[in-house]
Parts: sequence; C-alpha cells; structure tokens
Amino acid sequence: MPQERDKIEPIENESKIGLFERCFGSIVKTYGTIFQTAGFRAAEPLRVRPGLIALLVLCSFTVASGVSAEENFKRLTGQQIRAKFVGMELTDESHWGDVFERDGTLRLYSMGHKSVGKWRIQKDQLCLDRGNEPGGGCFDVWISGKKVELRNQFPPLEGVLKKPTDR
Repeated sequence: MPQERDKIEPIENESKIGLFERCFGSIVKTYGTIFQTAGFRAAEPLRVRPGLIALLVLCSFTVASGVSAEENFKRLTGQQIRAKFVGMELTDESHWGDVFERDGTLRLYSMGHKSVGKWRIQKDQLCLDRGNEPGGGCFDVWISGKKVELRNQFPPLEGVLKKPTDR
C-alpha cells in the first residue's frame, strides 16, 4: 500500500524538496546506500542532502560537456580527406589498421589478418570497399588532431591517423 510520502502532489503545491524528489528521486534511491556507506546520514532516505545530489548531477553534466567541447571535431571536405589520408594509416592502435595508398588501394590489417580493398572520395565522403571484410560504405570524416571519427552509423568508427607501421 502506498505511503503518504509516495503520493505525488500537483506541481503548483510542490515544495522545492518535492520537486527535487520528482526529478532526482530515482538517483537518490539507487545511490542512497552508497552515500550512506560513504558517511552521509539522513533521517529520511529520500531526503539525503538534496543539495549534494544536485551538485553531483551538475558536476557530471559539466564533466561530460567539457570532454566533448575539448575535442572539437571538425568535418572534412573531400579535398581535405584526400590530403589527410593519402599515405596514412587509420587505426585503433591495437586491433586493426587501414593504410590508404595514393592509387586508391586500401591495405587492411585486423588481428593478424591481412587483406586488400579500395578507397575513394565521393561527395565529401570517404568510401571504403573492404572486399569480404565488414565495415565498408561511405562515411563523413570528422577530425580533431590525430583523432578521427567515420560517421554514418552510431556509434561512429573511431581511430587515430598516423604514419603506417611496418608489418
């Protein structure tokens, strides 16, 4: 049976604490035990220092937005893609690497397996023909420093652009 505190009152009669509970109640319920274990005590579990919870939520949004703003990706045009990619390797620096030759040859390396495909620029997109390997298609190219994102799917394919390694 619902308790008195579980009833939701109309918004016009809602206090600041009630509004906080409506917005962040699930966070408080989920993480209340963690806060209590860390030394925060409260007489009522749902009223665990609302200011502290709001501050933590605000900080998490600030950190997340700071990361995306710091990277500052820019979309490349076809001419910029060609200038950046010819003679370079796009890689995750661990599992795979694609080397872009000047003649349109794409040398593919993945987990010790080598294969060959083709690449081209079409309407400001990088198009990859990977033969029998997955991951082909045309992509918008976004870059920030050496970090590259190939976008035509979610999540985008992420890697770094660098001089090819000897294999």
